[in-house]
Amino acid sequence: MHPCHDPILFFYVHLSLWADRLRQKTGQILIALLSLCVAQSASADEDIAGMVNHITHGIASVQSGLMKAAQVAGVGCVLAGIFLWLRKKNDPHIKGSSIAIFIGIGCILIALDQFISRGQKQAGLRPVSLS
Repeated sequence: MHPCHDPILFFYVHLSLWADRLRQKTGQILIALLSLCVAQSASADEDIAGMVNHITHGIASVQSGLMKAAQVAGVGCVLAGIFLWLRKKNDPHIKGSSIAIFIGIGCILIALDQFISRGQKQAGLRPVSLS
């Protein structure tokens, strides 16, 4: 390996390599934790259908919390869009499209439970309350 004559370049290259290793290790840890959680729920039942039922019941129990979190995130996105809109006249780097995207995503997240319930009604399924 050749000696490096530029210490700043040497530092940033090693910092980049370290960040990449950290990202890989974090991904491996998350996958290990996820497989550990799924393995515990999967081993609780005897057949594959029981495993799938157990996992879907777990998802259904988290669903109402996710819907509330989506509504809070939607309000946050709308507020961020309004904040960007107010700052647009002082900052020329803010694009109108980013404002519209924030407000649009926020409105969709706020009305997500209504989209789901209307979709169930139109498909002929029994509507399920998500809250």
